[in-house]
Amino acid sequence: MPHKDPIKKKEYQKKYYQNKDPIKKKEYQKKYYQKNKEKNKQKNREYYQKNKEKIKEYRNTDIGNKNRFKSDWKKRGVKFTDEEFESIWEQYTTQTHCEFCYKEFSEGSQNIKCLDHDHKTGEFRFILCGYCNLQRKSD
Repeated sequence: MPHKDPIKKKEYQKKYYQNKDPIKKKEYQKKYYQKNKEKNKQKNREYYQKNKEKIKEYRNTDIGNKNRFKSDWKKRGVKFTDEEFESIWEQYTTQTHCEFCYKEFSEGSQNIKCLDHDHKTGEFRFILCGYCNLQRKSD
């Protein structure tokens, strides 16, 4: 029922959204995603093909690189707030040596820079080389 009075309309919308069940909304979103999964994948592929160069350029910028790392770390289970991420990112980008073995980071297989975190709590611990990071997984 449309309201002509903007104040009544705003009150109605506020009540409507307060009574809306967020669990039902999430369930609906999951069903919609499953129903349209292939269609969305195809759309994403087409978008990527049309904008491939623009996407690659963005990924090579400082902001794109930072966002890619942030997303990757979250997927791997590292938990942090935006403020904590800024602090971790600053430390990650400026650190040149492993915190355990003190070897300089390089793009080689063992001396690559890694973010170490507790797999149970998701808490950030250290910035280590690949070798030391693998050794700590058993801890």
